[in-house]
Amino acid sequence: MRKPGLLDPQWVQGTEIAMLCLFILDDFQCYERHSVRHPQVRQTPQGGRFTEQQAEALADAEAEFIEQNLATKRDIADIKRDIKELEVTLRNEIKQLEVMLRGEIKQLEVKIEQIRSDLARDMKDLDYRMTIKLGTLMVVAVGATAALVKVL
Repeated sequence: MRKPGLLDPQWVQGTEIAMLCLFILDDFQCYERHSVRHPQVRQTPQGGRFTEQQAEALADAEAEFIEQNLATKRDIADIKRDIKELEVTLRNEIKQLEVMLRGEIKQLEVKIEQIRSDLARDMKDLDYRMTIKLGTLMVVAVGATAALVKVL
């Protein structure tokens, strides 16, 4: 048995009248997957046919459901554009942070070099002072030894 076509009169009856309106407005395959599972699509007690008002109400409800829950190509294009803009903004911010961090690293390198030279200078000063103190200590020790030798 062949499946009735979209405009086949056998197919366009009952709940299908409302769905036909939406098929024309939206992508056929996308709606077909949706309509099979949607709870609003049911048989009526009058032998499976809707009145014109019921069909219009169902078509309006389905159109609203699709409009609220499915993304259009324009929605997707807008999202892609927003993502591109965010990417450009983030890249610019990353570059700014990189420049700022490089500047701070240079400042730290200068400070480290300054501390290193100050430490080297302080160690030389300490070396001189220790030499003088050790020399003084030796002169005093030699003098004391000489004095003890004379006294003895």
